Amino acid sequence: RGYITAYSQSEPREDFAELLSEYITHSPAWWSEQLSTADTQTAEVRKSDPDAPNGADIIRSKIDIVRDYMQTEWDVDMDELRSTVNRRTADVVAGRTRKGTAPPAGADVPRRERGKCGDGYRRSAQQARARERAA
Repeated sequence: RGYITAYSQSEPREDFAELLSEYITHSPAWWSEQLSTADTQTAEVRKSDPDAPNGADIIRSKIDIVRDYMQTEWDVDMDELRSTVNRRTADVVAGRTRKGTAPPAGADVPRRERGKCGDGYRRSAQQARARERAA
């Protein structure tokens, strides 16, 4: 029917957001599979409604709009972004740090810091605690 998720049908802004998030957080193979599924569903619908629009073509048209918007307004290449997001997700899942190494077994990580990602979070948290102590 031209939507990448059921939630994306709720309103146009959600459709845009879902297209972007689903595209950048999944592999190219997953995306192709979704389009293939939409093609199959269109074929089924066309058995009873020969004039039904092709859902995969609608999704492709909409992702082109999202891609153009991200490139022209934010100078973001969605394929590069997807590659980075997928690589970093794989690193987190594998327990690798930003430099590509796992923390030593039994590393002493403060409880409040466990499960948090990246040095940026730690710096922000340290700065917030310093401001609280100074106040």
